[in-house]
This record gives sequence, C-alpha cells and structure tokens, in this order.
Amino acid sequence: MLGTRYEVYPHIKGSLPFSFNQSIKKNPLNFTTSANWHENLEIQFCLYGEGIVLLDGTEYNITVGDIIVANSNVIHHMNTKSNVEYACIIIDTDFCKQCDIDPTLIFFEAHFKSKKIFDLFLEFKEVYNDTQNPCRCAKLLSLLLEILIELRQNHTKTFNSKDAKSPYFEKIKDAINIIRQNFNEKLTLEKIAKQVFINKFTLSKEFKKLTQMTVTEYINSYRCRKAVDYIKEGLTVSEAAHKCGFNNMSFFTKTFKNLMGQLPSKYKSRSALSHHSQ
Repeated sequence: MLGTRYEVYPHIKGSLPFSFNQSIKKNPLNFTTSANWHENLEIQFCLYGEGIVLLDGTEYNITVGDIIVANSNVIHHMNTKSNVEYACIIIDTDFCKQCDIDPTLIFFEAHFKSKKIFDLFLEFKEVYNDTQNPCRCAKLLSLLLEILIELRQNHTKTFNSKDAKSPYFEKIKDAINIIRQNFNEKLTLEKIAKQVFINKFTLSKEFKKLTQMTVTEYINSYRCRKAVDYIKEGLTVSEAAHKCGFNNMSFFTKTFKNLMGQLPSKYKSRSALSHHSQ
C-alpha cells in the first residue's frame, strides 16, 4: 500500500516561479513507494513509454503525448509496468493567483491530449536550456502563462475537492497552513489542534498518515527550509535561526544537519561565493 507525503517548494518563489524537471524515468524497479501532494499545481508531460498515474485513487493510463494535471492538494503517484519517461512543471501558487488563475479554487481536467499545450511545453524546455538568452526569464514566464491560460480556457472542470478526500484532509491542510503562516512562533500540537478544531491525538495520527511526518518533524523541516532562504538572502546563521523560531543554536544546528544533510554554514558559504562571483 502506498504511503503519502506532503511537499513544500519554497525555492520556487522569485523570478522563476516554478520547478522544472525535464526527464524523470521510471521502471518497475525504481518507482517510489509513496504518493505525494502539495498546494502547487503540477503538470506532467509523457515523453516516452507507458505509465500509470494515480490521482486521489483514480487510475489513468498514459502514453506519449499525454498530459496529466495534478491539481492542488491532489495525492498523486506515477508507476509503470514497463518504462516511462516524463517531464513535470510545478508552478508557484502565488504566481497563478496573480494571474487570476487560482489553482486552489479551480480544478483542471486531469488527463488529456493537447497539441497546443505540448508544443508550448517543448518551446518552454528549449528556452529553459538556452541559458545565454537575455530574455530567458521573460520568455519562460510568458510561456508558463500561455499554458495556464490554455488550461483555464479549455481544460477546466467543476469539482468539489472534499468529495475525494478523507474526512480529515481539510483539517490537515489547515494545520499545514497554520504552521507555514506562524513558523516563527511557538507552535505545539495542542495549540494547532485547537485551531483546527480536532483533538491532538487525531491530529497527530492523521497528520502522520497524510504527510509521512509528525507535526513536530514538519514544523522543524519547514523552519529549516525557511532558514536556508534567509541565509541565502544574507542573514547570519544565528539571525536566520531566530527568525525561524529556533531559540537554541545547538538544537537548531543539530536539527538542521539531520533534516538538510549538512550544516547551515554551508549555505552561508555558498551565498557568499555567489555574491562574490557576481
């Protein structure tokens, strides 16, 4: 049985409000054993072979040229009985909202073919790889917006997201939003449970079931990722830690190393090197 995990993409904020993976290859031996979900809209493009995509438990068979849309907060997973290669674009929610195409309110068609969108994707890929193009960023944003417009105009469905979720899904989503909006404050399981109107035992159990993390693990993980952003912006490690709700530097360093795989000072070094090279 598949597990599930919640993903956050804080790095896609900024001039390039998306994450782009040009080639993901799966076969019966290397697919992941857990599905994932996130607030951001994800668009997948099948490039080779055949695969099976699960979206909130509904199975879709895909082949070359197919497009899959993993809508906001839809649990999704890719599998194959042979070989499949696909690309995916994960788009920042705030960017979509600024374009008046809110993926948290609009539900797009999950599986379809569209020559226009696929051609836009191929052009997007070409521009993305042309790192010397002085208009690269502007062209990527323009193409991304064209894809969103095409989705909104021709591939929008009416859908009530609550119909496909467990009775606690919305509560867990609310808990995650509380953590993200208040990550620099003192947060406890009891406090969050009261705010989402369920008891702490249920919150603890359902949160782990849907995210594969405890509430505390998620809080610390999100704080560490935000700390990376602050360090890259020029804050000292100590300043970043305090700004993210860590009042004990020893605990912060240990937690950061466990979750991120290296010390926070490594990001400081990278940031300084980047500024120096500019």
